[in-house]
Amino acid sequence: MSRFDRVMGLAILVILAGIGVTLLLGDRVGITIERAAPQGEARSTSTISLQFSEAMNHESAEAHFSTEPASAGEFSWSGRTLVFQPAQPWTPGGTVQVLLAAGAVGESGRRVLNDTAFSFSVRQPEAAYLYPATGSPQNIWIARPGEPESARQVTFSPSGIFDFSVSPDGAQIAFSERDSASGVADIKLLDLSTGGLTQLTNCENASCTGPVWRPDGQSIAYERTERDGAAASPGGDASPARVWLLDLSAAPATTRP
Repeated sequence: MSRFDRVMGLAILVILAGIGVTLLLGDRVGITIERAAPQGEARSTSTISLQFSEAMNHESAEAHFSTEPASAGEFSWSGRTLVFQPAQPWTPGGTVQVLLAAGAVGESGRRVLNDTAFSFSVRQPEAAYLYPATGSPQNIWIARPGEPESARQVTFSPSGIFDFSVSPDGAQIAFSERDSASGVADIKLLDLSTGGLTQLTNCENASCTGPVWRPDGQSIAYERTERDGAAASPGGDASPARVWLLDLSAAPATTRP
């Protein structure tokens, strides 16, 4: 045998030995949790989500999931992500411990080999309101009940906010803002976590006001009043108010009468 043959033979033996050791020891890593939320501070209506490294047997994963204090609720899945929606809000000011116990089985037959535990604290409730009450421009402020010193401004409209509605999970505020120059009012969306602002409508020659959330947070109903043109009432300068819907599950959001 040449020197090259001996080197290649040795390499093959090393690879075979490695395969043998792996088979003997079995899977020492197993399925892992790639993302767990929420962590740190959360709202009383926050859901719990766990993203697995591979597709799971849903019943097995749900059976290994628990919270302390224990909470009834509903499970749903989005691909490899388990989502738990509590039946009742978490207790404000409390702490929730979350555990996914080892043993949950994936579709491949592999298992979660180690416990995954984390916790989050539940923030106190807050109230949103327009301020100032008698001046202008009015903007949206938020404060904790009974703690007026906690008040903070979250919108900074130079023309003022006409009305608003808080999302069911408390994470977003939909509001109508009127342009002082044109008189047009549009629906906008504020993300309270990031401060991000998104314009949802483009109500040209119309006033779009009165946003109301669907309970699942995926749609908003609002009133649209045409200011002039074909939709206006005979002899008048504005049409009757009509209900339009915003579909937030589309990206970007879509709207229709």
